[in-house]
Amino acid sequence: TSDEVVITKAAKLLAPPDLIIQDELHLISGPLGTLVGIYESAVDALCAREIDGVRVRPKVIASTATVRRASQQVRNLFDREIAVFPPSGLDTSDSFFATEAPDEPGRTYVGVFGPGKSIKTTLVRTYGALLGRANFEHISDPSAETDAYMTLVGYFNSLRELGGAVRLVEDDVPSRLRTLKRREFCDNRILYENQELTSRKSSSRIADVLDKLDRTFIDVKEREYPIDTLLSSNMISVGVDIDRLGLMVVSGQPKTTAEYIQATSRVGRRYPGLVVQVYNWVRPRDISHYEQFRHYHSTFYRHVEATSVTPFSERAIDRALPAVLVAHTRLSESELAPESGAASFDPDTESVRSYVKFLIDRARSVARHGDDVADDLSQQLENLLFVWDRLTKDPNGLVYSHRGQDKKQKDETKRKATLLRPMEQESARGEWRVAGSLREVEEEIPIVLIDYVNEDS
Repeated sequence: TSDEVVITKAAKLLAPPDLIIQDELHLISGPLGTLVGIYESAVDALCAREIDGVRVRPKVIASTATVRRASQQVRNLFDREIAVFPPSGLDTSDSFFATEAPDEPGRTYVGVFGPGKSIKTTLVRTYGALLGRANFEHISDPSAETDAYMTLVGYFNSLRELGGAVRLVEDDVPSRLRTLKRREFCDNRILYENQELTSRKSSSRIADVLDKLDRTFIDVKEREYPIDTLLSSNMISVGVDIDRLGLMVVSGQPKTTAEYIQATSRVGRRYPGLVVQVYNWVRPRDISHYEQFRHYHSTFYRHVEATSVTPFSERAIDRALPAVLVAHTRLSESELAPESGAASFDPDTESVRSYVKFLIDRARSVARHGDDVADDLSQQLENLLFVWDRLTKDPNGLVYSHRGQDKKQKDETKRKATLLRPMEQESARGEWRVAGSLREVEEEIPIVLIDYVNEDS
């Protein structure tokens, strides 16, 4: 009605986050961790705020299964000192914050070494024995405890090895099961559902596989048959939290102890787990691990490799610095946020200069040769600011990416200048190449095989 009065109130900007929870810190290493360390500088600067004249950064709480050289990793990633929580107690089984429960389920590790036989033959016989006997025990006692061993998870270090095992599971393992039945080792078992969990599957299909893993062999429903065998790469190491899994076969010793611990921890969560490590006898590293099997598995947390993170190395700066500069600048000033805001950039504003100083100080604190790295970084930042400032003078205007272009404008001479272009699209327009995802940290190299014919032959 005409008597209504509408009262509006100006919205205040929300305070930036003051607490960051980082899970699986040990996985942020190598090329991924190196780029994360640079991108984290933009997050850190955007979350910082002034309180009573003091610059306060957010608190970071990170969980990790790796503690060797964790202080250096945290320094390189977050530019912070580390404080381990909970602290060590007087007794390894009782640290006040956590106590060991001897009756709780754990994992038993078994090593299989078949000298003189191929790794494929050893795998077929191991898979057949485990699948057949698990089915025999489940028929005798159809309970949740025996159901944990009905799904066999096979772990492989490479997609090439996994691809070869797919054919074994489809052909050789069923034949081996029939042989074991004739020897009265187990009852007949037909493998209806064989799946793989690798990067070759799309995200939607991976979600379907994870849903099927929750299905049990107790009261199997029509068209909802559980998974008999799951062949997986290191994708299973993170994010697969299926409590019912209890049986895993690892083909070959994984490249790192951290990966070995993460992968085998997927089984034995609710019920006791069994991990069978099948070693390749032609590999000296596998032989060494087999010979030291008991000692290694009783102390393998000591063998966890130290992580490597070098955020301000030359190649990392080349690939990530333009994107980090644009990200911070665009998010720190509201007028620079739209696509067309790129044309309003001024390299002499306080926010830009303060971030440049922040980056240089961070490089000096984090890098091994801090002063030299900081000087080089300062020069590269000035070059980037100069190029961006020059592009703002384009008579047609400047946008951040192709999304800011006028789709109806067909005349190339009248199109706006573009600041960023996708790293994976070589033909795209744009001054700086930036990654759309940190999955693109390592560039692919095309290899062309050319048939060579010897003229003398």
